[in-house]
Amino acid sequence: MNLKNCLQSPIPSRAKRIAKIVAAVIIILLILCIIIWRMFVYTPSAYRPTVPMTPGQVSPYLTHKLGPEMYNNIQLDKPFRIIVEQTGINDVIAGWPWPIQLEGVSISMPMVIFTPETITLMGPIKFDIFGKKPIVISIIFAPELDKEGLLTLNLKHVKAGALNITPLAKSITAKIYENQLQGVEPAGDNQWMFDLRDALSENKPFEPIYPSYEDYIRVRKLELLDQQLNLDFIPVKR
Repeated sequence: MNLKNCLQSPIPSRAKRIAKIVAAVIIILLILCIIIWRMFVYTPSAYRPTVPMTPGQVSPYLTHKLGPEMYNNIQLDKPFRIIVEQTGINDVIAGWPWPIQLEGVSISMPMVIFTPETITLMGPIKFDIFGKKPIVISIIFAPELDKEGLLTLNLKHVKAGALNITPLAKSITAKIYENQLQGVEPAGDNQWMFDLRDALSENKPFEPIYPSYEDYIRVRKLELLDQQLNLDFIPVKR
């Protein structure tokens, strides 16, 4: 066969099929990338950050309700209940100085959602590697106390937009804690930070005991309702 005939001969059918398959794979990968990115930057409809009741000041819910109730009950040195309202705690959070810079990320106005089964912490985060586009991160817990009084946070999901990133988030959390806790002894008033680290990264149960003025208090019961969290405490001597 001379050169002219070779140039005029059709491309073999096998080569055509391979070209079509490669083109289809590229198109599918592009579509998947677009879908994943759309899921990644998706803003959940539940994210509605609170406008502070008193901008630039500490929330009245903390200074006139939650704080005094905690202080007065602790002074009585007997079991007590604290009712945490979703609107109130979100007003407290809204009054904090946002954004907060931490380990290469910028955390903006988060919010808390209470349901009868879960607690969701949700807020936009800007990662240095993604530039100025914020990603709404949702952290979903189903906390419970066992018969021995140990608290398990039960981290269910961590989502970036609509994308589940739980394993990656646990790895990042462990790294952040490793940097933040360098030189800190896991004892006394610092113990809760190490308990929280292990609870988030390994779902380990821990004693829910926290320093309170001159003594300690312990969570004896936890009850989740719609837009409300009930916490029963008992005083603890150490």
